[in-house]
Amino acid sequence: MINFGRYNSVIEFYVKTQTKDEFNDTKETLVLLTSKRSRVINKSTTVTQDNTPSTVEVIEAKIRYQSDIDNNMILRFKGVDYEIKSFVDYDHTRKELTITAVKV
Repeated sequence: MINFGRYNSVIEFYVKTQTKDEFNDTKETLVLLTSKRSRVINKSTTVTQDNTPSTVEVIEAKIRYQSDIDNNMILRFKGVDYEIKSFVDYDHTRKELTITAVKV
């Protein structure tokens, strides 16, 4: 049984859409699809490229199982946008979904 009290953070899922302005120029905008309660774990790492360290900001969000999540969505947590890299139901029970996302 999942302890739903652990889902103490809110994440939002956005999708990119293209709109045209009054000058007929296209702009990409983010449209909110849904927000979910989640448990977010910081998985940031420091990597070295050409002897220059840089930090890759990665989060792992665990939510109740949803079948409508895909890689084209943008995940927003505490006002920061993340690109979804993977989403996995590790134990195939359709109870919990683990989403890995990298800061845009």
